[in-house]
Amino acid sequence: SVIRDLGFNAGGVGDFLSELNSFFGTMRLMLGGVGAIALLVAAFGVANTMTMAVLERTREIGLMKAIGATDNNVLTIFLIESGLVGMLGGMAGVGLSLALQRIINQAIANSSQNGERVNFLPLDPSQIGDQLIVIPVELGLGAITLATVVGIGAGFFPALRAARLSPVIALKTD
Repeated sequence: SVIRDLGFNAGGVGDFLSELNSFFGTMRLMLGGVGAIALLVAAFGVANTMTMAVLERTREIGLMKAIGATDNNVLTIFLIESGLVGMLGGMAGVGLSLALQRIINQAIANSSQNGERVNFLPLDPSQIGDQLIVIPVELGLGAITLATVVGIGAGFFPALRAARLSPVIALKTD
């Protein structure tokens, strides 16, 4: 700071690292925003799917209640179904991510083995074991868990609606 006060520009690795951290912090926020929007859209999709399932299976719900199913039984059935929809969506997303990870890492490994330098990387890929993209197991499991929880949350109100249906009205519905 004394050198800067004298009118000279001075910089070091610390300045570079702080700028780099600031850039990646901004990227994290942007990608987090995109992820939050995608999660919201997925929640609306699950809620819509479950609402349609309740409407299409109104007679089945009435029949279940007529033979002794309680509101909690019906609620549990639809919550499990919405959780499974969310879980399958999460598994599909993690599977796609792992496939893309493998394709990109393999392309980088192949290009570095052919003696070509990967121009967009500021380092030699062999220094990082040709693994540019790494998805930890905990992240994949966390994503599947989050998708399942979002599915259950999004399916709660349609499941509650199904549980509160009167068996007489449900059986009269076409």
